[in-house]
Amino acid sequence: MICNRNWLAVLALYTGALCASSASATDPASLVTRGEVYRTPEGQNFAALSVQLPEAQGTSREAEQVLVLVDTSASQVGSYRKQSLAVTSQLLEKLSGEQLVGVWAIDVEQTALTEGLQPLTSELRASIDQTLARRIPAGSTNLEAALQAALSQLDPQRSASIVYIGDGFSAARLIAPDALRSLVETLAEREIPVISYALGARTDMPLLGVLALRSGGTVLIEQPGQTPAAAATELQAALAVPVWYPHSLVAAESLQLVPSVAVPVRSDRETIYLAKVSGEESQVTLQLGTPAASLSATFDLTQNQNGHASLRALWLRAREDNGLSVPTAGQTVMQAAQVEFEQQVAALLDQANRAAESGRKEQSVQISQALLQLDPRNLAAVKLMQVQQVSLLQPDADIPPIVSQLDELEQRTGPPSDLEQSMIDRYRNLAKVAGERLSLQVSQAIDEARLLTPQEPDAAISVLKNALGTVRSAADIDPEIRAELDRRVSNVILEVRARREQIQSQRVRLAQQLAEQEARRRVVEDMMLEEERLEQLIDQVRSLLNDGFHGDTAAYAEAEAVAQAAVDLAPFTGVANSARFVAVAAARLEDARYLRDLRSDRFLETLTQVEFSHVPFPDEPPVRWPSAPVWKALTERRKVWASVDLKDDSPAERRIRTALDEETELQLVDTPLRDALDIIGELHNITIFPDERALEDAGISTDEPVTLFISGVKLRSALKILLEKLPEPLTWVVEDEVMKITTQLIAEEKTETRVYPVADLVIPIQPLGGGAMGGGGLVGGANGMGGGMGMGGGMGGGGMGMGGGGMGFFSIPAPAVDASAKKNLN
Repeated sequence: MICNRNWLAVLALYTGALCASSASATDPASLVTRGEVYRTPEGQNFAALSVQLPEAQGTSREAEQVLVLVDTSASQVGSYRKQSLAVTSQLLEKLSGEQLVGVWAIDVEQTALTEGLQPLTSELRASIDQTLARRIPAGSTNLEAALQAALSQLDPQRSASIVYIGDGFSAARLIAPDALRSLVETLAEREIPVISYALGARTDMPLLGVLALRSGGTVLIEQPGQTPAAAATELQAALAVPVWYPHSLVAAESLQLVPSVAVPVRSDRETIYLAKVSGEESQVTLQLGTPAASLSATFDLTQNQNGHASLRALWLRAREDNGLSVPTAGQTVMQAAQVEFEQQVAALLDQANRAAESGRKEQSVQISQALLQLDPRNLAAVKLMQVQQVSLLQPDADIPPIVSQLDELEQRTGPPSDLEQSMIDRYRNLAKVAGERLSLQVSQAIDEARLLTPQEPDAAISVLKNALGTVRSAADIDPEIRAELDRRVSNVILEVRARREQIQSQRVRLAQQLAEQEARRRVVEDMMLEEERLEQLIDQVRSLLNDGFHGDTAAYAEAEAVAQAAVDLAPFTGVANSARFVAVAAARLEDARYLRDLRSDRFLETLTQVEFSHVPFPDEPPVRWPSAPVWKALTERRKVWASVDLKDDSPAERRIRTALDEETELQLVDTPLRDALDIIGELHNITIFPDERALEDAGISTDEPVTLFISGVKLRSALKILLEKLPEPLTWVVEDEVMKITTQLIAEEKTETRVYPVADLVIPIQPLGGGAMGGGGLVGGANGMGGGMGMGGGMGGGGMGMGGGGMGFFSIPAPAVDASAKKNLN
């Protein structure tokens, strides 16, 4: 929206701009005109010149393209949101089925609810209504970006209209004057009217009015008690109104027109030009035209000389930007501007009266003068100013005279000279102008702050604080005016701060609602994913059971594992527990079948082995053992592997272990431990290294004196005796190719892995079956001396028994028999 908007922007206070579609009219044959003139006491004339198409002029036709922009920002909440959605739904139902329609939801960005522009169907309308209902009002509106995107979406070769439903505040990005001028020029050039339906707690009527005036659209305002169907009917009627787009404007030289360019003309509202009329013209003429035709509009200025005093103020404001900030789109707008102007005048008059009643006469005069600049014919202000000026000239009897030494200038009691009076008047005028200028700046700052408050309250407070600083630093204005402006800005700051607290609370509640919705959505998604996962697991169990049924026995175990995963995922669901039961039962049945088949196979194999055991074997040649020297040599060679250390000792470590078994002779008298170890190392050519950290932890120093006299013993024993003499007994370990002297605790932590032959411990002693048989044989022989059969049997059995019992014959397993080598016994 245009910045620096002052109280004159009340022109669009009650109009809205709802982006609308219209059908272009042919060049009209005539225009309806109306003029209104206001004459100032100085003799200056200010006029409002209205032109309008006749109601029957032109052929009404529907636009081929209609793009509906629905404001879904945070300001559209509550009853306004409900009304907005209802009006949108009713409007879509009333649009023709042959029109190409698009619907966008706009806030910070625009979101298309339809795929491009397409004919509306009942299903599409229902989908749009549902999407808008689900959309959460949030953020602020970027109206400029939405309109620029709409221009890109609409086909230039087809007639089009834009409908906007919202409050018109473009708080996400204020529209700069140059950008707004370029935008409305493009809309007028492409003949795309913007029809607005303004609703909200506060509406930006100036912006919506400018869009309507310059594009050929109109503004419809939400009326109390208006139904959505009635509002939609008005929007549909506005879409069908013909619009004439003149290209040129020619005015009489006596007219200073604002705007100075031709703007579109409609039949359902006036197009008003503000003008300053020079001289005593009784009639003025405007000429509007297109390349095909040109029309003149003549205004009789003598018919209505009782124009409203706001015409002068509106023309002065519109002259600054060629009418871009004063949208004169119809008499409704002008009447709203007059009401706002009268309220402003009444407020100034009330301030002047209150200043007079409180004894602030000079301030009352200054406010009355400012009021007369707005409304020169205000009799109440003239009378009040005259009374206060007279009272200023009267001396105050309550103030005692001051007796002092006065110079020549101070002793003067007469009136000031003309030059002095001129300087005094000039100073007062300058102070008055500065006060009015500062009041205007404060009003603009307050308007801007109130515009920023709904979305950026901190920025609004910053604007107000800057204005407050400007007021307090102003030294060229009346102190009473400064105090009044200070109070006014301070009150607005308090109001904005309170509003900021409300906005923050609303945002917190909205964030909580969004968080709750997100949590619910995630719960639903998790439930859906869990159901999908469970369904996949059950399908996998079913597939694995089918594979197992067709011969893949390993599939049963896998099916059981998958079924267990399904139970872990949803332990209390019947389908998961049923799947596990079926999988386990199928696996156990398969195990039973396998074991039954295995038992049958092993039974047959055992019977086969029994048959093999019935085959006799000869005892020739007998068992032969090696001679005694060979047996002894084998036994000696085995000593190397009597115990095996898995650690591979280095040559230095083997030398140390060998030296430990050597005899030694030591004569040590109060010799430090370090020196004693060095002596022993040099004597036996080994490296002895004391573990100083371990000794330090044990409280033993390498300087500890030791005394030892010993000879004829092994080095191992000598070291043991020497180290036990210390206050804390030490020991030694062979590690890292040196002998380390350390504490017993550290030595116990160092272990070695050794391997010993324990075959005699793990192999049980077999019963001497052969010996028993031999015994039986001998017994049989003894008892069967009289029978050759018994003796023969006894001796044979005895021989077998001796062989088996003496040398462990039966400890040797029988050789494997090739089944294919069996003789056919049949």
